[in-house]
Amino acid sequence: MMGVLLTVASAQKIVVALCWMLIHSIWQGLALSMICTTMLLLNKKSSSVFRYNLALAIFAVFIVGCASTFLWEWRNALRTAGAPLGALPTMTSFFIKTITLRDFISTLNNYIAAHTALVALCWLAVFTLKSAGVVSALVYNQRLKNRYIHQPPQRYVKLVDQLCQKLQVKKEVVLLGTGYLNMPSVIGHLKPVLLMPIKLLTGMSSVQVEIILLHELAHIRRNDYLVNFLQLIVEAIFFFNPGLLWLSNVMREERENCCDDMALEQTRDKCGFVQALISFKEYELLGSTYVTAFAGKKNYFFRRVSRILDNQNYTLGAGGKMLFMAGVVILTSLVAITAIARVYPPKKTAHSARKNIEQTTSNNVKTVKEQAEARDPIKTDKRNISQRRNDTGIILKELVKRQYESEVKQAKTVKHQVEDTLRQEEGSEHQIEDSKRQAEGVLRQKEEIKRENEAVLRQTEAIKRQAEVILRQQEMIRRQAHTGLSQQKFEKTKPKS
Repeated sequence: MMGVLLTVASAQKIVVALCWMLIHSIWQGLALSMICTTMLLLNKKSSSVFRYNLALAIFAVFIVGCASTFLWEWRNALRTAGAPLGALPTMTSFFIKTITLRDFISTLNNYIAAHTALVALCWLAVFTLKSAGVVSALVYNQRLKNRYIHQPPQRYVKLVDQLCQKLQVKKEVVLLGTGYLNMPSVIGHLKPVLLMPIKLLTGMSSVQVEIILLHELAHIRRNDYLVNFLQLIVEAIFFFNPGLLWLSNVMREERENCCDDMALEQTRDKCGFVQALISFKEYELLGSTYVTAFAGKKNYFFRRVSRILDNQNYTLGAGGKMLFMAGVVILTSLVAITAIARVYPPKKTAHSARKNIEQTTSNNVKTVKEQAEARDPIKTDKRNISQRRNDTGIILKELVKRQYESEVKQAKTVKHQVEDTLRQEEGSEHQIEDSKRQAEGVLRQKEEIKRENEAVLRQTEAIKRQAEVILRQQEMIRRQAHTGLSQQKFEKTKPKS
């Protein structure tokens, strides 16, 4: 029984530490995003590798800072723990108890501490959904290796081997053609598999395919698959943190820029690279509904082309500016509130004095009752035994209830995952059918064009025959006219009898 009680106490400490870590991560993420913004603005002309490493270092500092905050709060959980799970203060008491600025800060702190279980429960619900999405994406990626796979042309297999040697890729990269995807994709870290759509390999020139392969192999050379997986996990944990989400977006954009620079370093042809981007974007708009990693979204596509041609890094967008200003305002407000609370101590009021007197009186009454009860050891023992029994029963009921709720949640999660998988498979089948219909439509159009061409040829032949007939008639008329003229001359020259 003591082990169960210790386990429950440790779980409560972990919940309190987790809640405060999540709350502190908001201002930490805003502060680090402001630092990252300032550093990127100061290094506009720096290389994409330097800018990516800068963002990655700040991302690592955020993770270490959150882990340190969790350990700090876990050690001080006994001091900062609030009310138990069932005794949550109301919003009315929150506003009534707030008088001075320091009282406001203290009351807000106590209010959040009392609601740590609710905050942790809401976070856990969303985190479970995010984690299920990440797991389903990983399972989907693994299934792509065995769905509508074709062997690519041998020249591209040899080209991948040559490019791996140029980029010093030590891993064995397997190139496969796919008829299921409409975008190039790299799957796996230890044994990477490069999936290239068959339409790309057959519909684009060999130079453009080489540029695409260089870009994707650059991701493998830089171990971007592993870093991206870490980003997905951190984003699932801190899904509510705008500073972290913006920082992660900056990392992805600079990562693509790094791969572009590595590909340009090998090709040394900016025009060809931009032409490959444009061709890939046209292919995406005509034949795909997916947003590809190589071409990117619309605005990012223009920024990418401008960066390649003008050698100028993208500075800061509207969202980044808004986040920067919001971070400045929030952090300035926090610093000002803390400074004012320290400079101006709270003044004693009649309400606070009356409250202190009532608190002192109630404490004295409790002390007298405890002393009176302490004089009767039998009643005290009975009361302690009954209290322990009640506490034990409540703890056991709570544990059984939580275990049942956890099993129900797991069952619902598995059900949702199965339903999502079935929907994805149905969507894939619909896409395949749509592709077949489009292909049949194209064939019908070709046949109609062929019939129209044949009809035009027939009409041309008929017109040609009519022209020949008209020419023959004109020739006959000319001959008849010549014959008539000859007869007239003969009659004129004939002597009269």
